Amino acid sequence: MTERLEPARRRSRSGARTAKIALPVCAALALLCLRAAVARGAETHRKDADAETGLVAEQPTLDLGVVRQFAENEARFTLRNSSLEEIEILDLRSTCVCTAVEASRRRLGPGEQASVTAVLDTSRAMRKPQTFRIYVLSEGQDSGRRGLLELAFTVRIPARALFTPARRELDFGDVRAGSSLTKRIIWKFLGDPGGGLKSAEASAEWIDVAVTHPPNLPGAVYVNVSVLESAPQGRFEESLELSFEDENIPKQVFSIEGYVLRSIDVFPRVCFLPLAAREEAVLTLTSSTGEAFGLSIDKNPADNIQVADISEELKVEHKVKIKCPLPPERVQNSFVEFRASFLNGETEKLRVPLKVLPGPRK
Repeated sequence: MTERLEPARRRSRSGARTAKIALPVCAALALLCLRAAVARGAETHRKDADAETGLVAEQPTLDLGVVRQFAENEARFTLRNSSLEEIEILDLRSTCVCTAVEASRRRLGPGEQASVTAVLDTSRAMRKPQTFRIYVLSEGQDSGRRGLLELAFTVRIPARALFTPARRELDFGDVRAGSSLTKRIIWKFLGDPGGGLKSAEASAEWIDVAVTHPPNLPGAVYVNVSVLESAPQGRFEESLELSFEDENIPKQVFSIEGYVLRSIDVFPRVCFLPLAAREEAVLTLTSSTGEAFGLSIDKNPADNIQVADISEELKVEHKVKIKCPLPPERVQNSFVEFRASFLNGETEKLRVPLKVLPGPRK
């Protein structure tokens, strides 16, 4: 029996010696693995830190919800320098020209904060929520490393909103007082079939303003502007002010400018040429302001037209004779353009349409 137990005792003593050796080895290996894991974590953290721009936003995305049109709507972001060096903001860019972006400060030391404000121009309506993005370009002053931080905010303008014209100027150029030339402003209201326009007033009594609502465009408003006959001659700079039923919409102001030409009455306005070879038409050109002027031909496309009694002498009234001695086919729907010259050197063009009276030529 003793001989049978001896091998078992030897195996037991051998296992104990093996356990005494294995436990320290396992502990050493576990320590090495822990150190390796800590080293890998530190390396990963270092790489992540290197990947950061240094600027971080407390809340990089904002939802402003429904905002009022024409009100001051702004999104404000708070940035922090999370690096160990000074950071300089080199540039601020927005994805839309309707957004003005500025920073409270451009240089931030470690741990310092700055605010970035985006002011949105809400003069135009937006049917759906829109997201605007802002990009902040920064650079570390010690490392020279650059980073790009993206910010974003979302807004929505309510359905009852106003589409405004892009241009705020009405330039008539050279215009004759009382002419049919009209400049039009088109407005578009959402959710308001009546248009919402309360009044339209010009700064001068001789500027006519007519408001119409096209039946085929619900919510649209046409503001038609023209110059009346009582307008003074020369350069003018006036304004047009529009007010709305919605008090949240501020008054809209447009500039009106142009040059009113001197008024020269032409009778008849259309020259009808008789077919008889010896007959002629007479045009009477009269200055309605009483200012004398000289007259000359500026353009005569139909070379078979004969114009007589043209005088550059300064007179209040000129009588011009026009005759068509050749076949009238070359004259029909043509014109003669006169140039009136005043004493101060200013000139004015006068175009007279030509027509041929029907009937046999004698």
